[in-house]
Amino acid sequence: MPATDVEIVSAALVALGDAPITSLEDDGAGAEAARALYPFVRSAMLTVHRWGFASAQAELAKLAAIPVADYDFAYALPADFLHAVALGGQRNRGRGWPYRVAEGRVHTNADPAILSYVYDAPEAIWPPHFVALMRAQLRAELCMAVTEDHQRYGAFLQQAELELSRAKRIDSQQATPIVIQSFPLIDARG
Repeated sequence: MPATDVEIVSAALVALGDAPITSLEDDGAGAEAARALYPFVRSAMLTVHRWGFASAQAELAKLAAIPVADYDFAYALPADFLHAVALGGQRNRGRGWPYRVAEGRVHTNADPAILSYVYDAPEAIWPPHFVALMRAQLRAELCMAVTEDHQRYGAFLQQAELELSRAKRIDSQQATPIVIQSFPLIDARG
């Protein structure tokens, strides 16, 4: 069952001993802190790993302006872009080209350019392991605002780190591992 931002925040607040919320616009210190922190925690957790559920590929639109140095082309980033993973220049190969994300665009010599990236995935598609990670991370982040208890904050932060490790492990099992296709040292052996 998909979770919503309100359900995730409410579960984190209840774990702190605060009242549950029905909207991010509710009154109270917990809801106010959640309203301020949730967007930042959400973006940070989506970019901390190459989550399979938040991975996308897009053929980028070439821009008229070219980079000042190092690369021949500049491309617009997708609207839902959070973090670059790889860039390729062919439809059947989405990685392998050198690139740089700078000035809010992608610089590369690839033409066309296909970007593999982490996007701003909506809560409705988050798997249970990521929802658990978000609850744990929010609980830690909200702890100081709601309880002002440094000891609990440290314990919650430690639990969030364990959830991150667990979520990464589960997520990494959702696809075939990337294998080294060509490596100069191996190729030299014959």
